[in-house]
Amino acid sequence: MNGLRLGVDVGGTFTDLALYSERTHQLKTIKVPTTPESISMGIGTAIDQVIDSGMTPEDIDLVIHGSTIGTNTLLERKGSETWLLCTKGLRGINDVLDSVPPQNPGYFPYTLKPKPLVPGRRVVEVDARIAFDGTEVKSLDQKQIDKIVSKLHDVNPESIAICLLFSFMNVSHEEKLSAAIRARIPHAHVSLSSHVLPQVREFPRLITTIIDAYIAPRVKGYLSNLEILLRKKGIKVHPYIMHSSGGLQTLRRAKMNAVQIIESGPAAGIAFSSYMAKTLKRRNLITYDMGGTTAKAGLIVDGVPMVTSNFMAGGWPLGIRSVDLVEIGSGGGSIAWADAAKSLKVGPRSGGAYPGPACYGNGGEATVTDADLLLGYLNPNYFLGGEMGLDVGLARRAIGKVGDKLGLDPEETALGIKRVVDAKMAEAIRLVSTFRGHDPRDFSLIAFGGAGPVHGSRLAQELNLPEVIIPTFPGIGSAIGLLSSDLKREFIQSKLCLLTDLPIGELR
Repeated sequence: MNGLRLGVDVGGTFTDLALYSERTHQLKTIKVPTTPESISMGIGTAIDQVIDSGMTPEDIDLVIHGSTIGTNTLLERKGSETWLLCTKGLRGINDVLDSVPPQNPGYFPYTLKPKPLVPGRRVVEVDARIAFDGTEVKSLDQKQIDKIVSKLHDVNPESIAICLLFSFMNVSHEEKLSAAIRARIPHAHVSLSSHVLPQVREFPRLITTIIDAYIAPRVKGYLSNLEILLRKKGIKVHPYIMHSSGGLQTLRRAKMNAVQIIESGPAAGIAFSSYMAKTLKRRNLITYDMGGTTAKAGLIVDGVPMVTSNFMAGGWPLGIRSVDLVEIGSGGGSIAWADAAKSLKVGPRSGGAYPGPACYGNGGEATVTDADLLLGYLNPNYFLGGEMGLDVGLARRAIGKVGDKLGLDPEETALGIKRVVDAKMAEAIRLVSTFRGHDPRDFSLIAFGGAGPVHGSRLAQELNLPEVIIPTFPGIGSAIGLLSSDLKREFIQSKLCLLTDLPIGELR
């Protein structure tokens, strides 16, 4: 064992790598642009830089990965064509937003209903029934199974979600359907609600199962390509991936339950903040992670990261456990623009890794990074550790185009962009603190991510926070967070019964 641990975090704009030696206690960090056309290409570039620095692949004993592949697949609507099998009479549940929290609590409680991931024409009803206590009310005969599977075979689906009423009490019907589908359509992915989320409450279980089926084929392909890449680079250890609640799991486990890694990347940032809280002996922290595409706010209370069992992803409520975050589409690469009413807007569109901000010189539009550069917050000669130069003139020109529509000069427009972003992030911090019953003035702010430290001090002034903490390697925080995490498995199982009827042995 050589004691080298490798953490790789892939964001929308940059891919970050942290290499830590347990023997020498040295930390090496690398940051390269993410390659949207082939995410593994950016990872490969970062690994090549590690090898070029004198390390050999055999020296690496542990590889940990954090990714936004699950979230991006859902948000960008790039998942598989998914079919749904549900209990007869319940096909409409998929179209109803039941118990969805409002998007902006404390204000007008509106809810924007997202477009269904499974339209009605791809829903098949199953005429069988399990009762609330797990007993079989109506059996599922082989004739009906064959009819359902034949219909699915004819349409050749990429992925299938199976969610039957009270299947968490009795898995037999879902598993019979799954076995028949896998025998007849072996290439199709099948997600069972009794495996994905075996707990009471029909709507979260249904939606979580559908999302698992929707993102699973792309997630599995991504993780398989990652394994192939590591082997090609000579790294023989089996990698781990961060899951949504802030622990590590094997890629095999992630492929079996893809929805569990939907907040993989953001969870790595919380893990980093938790590590810093322990190191600096700060019990209460507001985490502020601003990267190139998004910004995220979370809480650490009494040294413990806040988690939730009901959070929103792509407009849908998921029932899995996840770090409790509020995320907004305003990162360093978020594009500034003027609407028809001549109001300044920032995001949610992003320049991404390419073309990126205008100052990169790739023909990009005006972004938050351009505004920060024009206002003097960024050193044009020392971006990305001096490996990349920024063009102030291009930033001024791009921001000037936005300013012309608003009747402002470039500097005034840049200041407006920064104020808009800071106001949106301050509101996100209020949502994760004040609206959760916590006074933000009792918390220190830790600002990390590539753009976090630039905006952290202004947020602290706005919210009257007593302290701002900027780590030594703020842009690599999530990759370091991966290295500070442990293996973690969480289990959940609902059972409906009277306590007097539950044997102690079964409860254990």
